[in-house]
Amino acid sequence: MIASLSAFDVLVLLVVLGVVSAMAGWAGGWGARLQFAVRVDRVEGALMQLLNRSKGAAGGAVMQVQKARATSAEKEAEQLAAALAAKARAVAKPRMLTDEDALDALEAEAQRRGLVAKDAG
Repeated sequence: MIASLSAFDVLVLLVVLGVVSAMAGWAGGWGARLQFAVRVDRVEGALMQLLNRSKGAAGGAVMQVQKARATSAEKEAEQLAAALAAKARAVAKPRMLTDEDALDALEAEAQRRGLVAKDAG
């Protein structure tokens, strides 16, 4: 059977086998690239997960500090408000003067300075 093949038939057989081998090699190469990419994706995913966890822990610490600052500022504001309220309660409220009270005060000051004679009455 092999003896009955012509040179052209052998050439066609070699070309077909070469094309099939090239296609298989190309497909195998893609498979190797995909397998490498999958391996790299797994490593990259694990690395990103570790990075995100560390960022999350650091972010949590920063949030705790900010929360403590806000809480301490609120406490300080409450203490200041309480101190101001206590001080306001301690200061006597001025009473409102009526017109008669104002006139009496002016007359008393004028008499003290000797600008008006004292009433006999």
